[in-house]
Amino acid sequence: MMNNVRNGLITFSAAFILQPFIHNLIPLRGWTPNLVLCLAAALICATEESGIWLAFGMLFALFSDFAFGLYTGIGMGAILVSLTILILLKHFLVEANVLMAALMSVMTTWVYNFVYWLLAKAAGNMARLSAMAEMTIIQTVVNLLFFMIIYVVVSRWIHKKRKWTFYFRQSRL
Repeated sequence: MMNNVRNGLITFSAAFILQPFIHNLIPLRGWTPNLVLCLAAALICATEESGIWLAFGMLFALFSDFAFGLYTGIGMGAILVSLTILILLKHFLVEANVLMAALMSVMTTWVYNFVYWLLAKAAGNMARLSAMAEMTIIQTVVNLLFFMIIYVVVSRWIHKKRKWTFYFRQSRL
């Protein structure tokens, strides 16, 4: 548990720090991936510890709101709703594979952006739903790419760890 907290703190801090810099690295009219959302969603899909990744996602979304957002708390609320839906869907799905993870990434991005738009609209933002949908189409592709990279790396690492643990326990008998 402590190892997950330490690793989560390091990886989410890196995602938080890289978020403004990646804006200049990906020339898609200013649309950048939401690294905190991608990281939290990929870790929830790939691991069994959903609660800790939800907490880190919410915490660093709140930090992002403080540092970069127009309104404070909207990103945290949107990530809470989207990742809670992801956790619920994960428990009802029997099979975890790359295709399901990709579908979960698309769903998480759309839910996050829609809830973010709703909360921003309630706070007084004048953005149109069509503008949000246009942005979401572009962001879905970019988020999917980053999500899948994180998901595949974490899944392979977990598979190797489980395999090593299985063999280590077998050799001790």
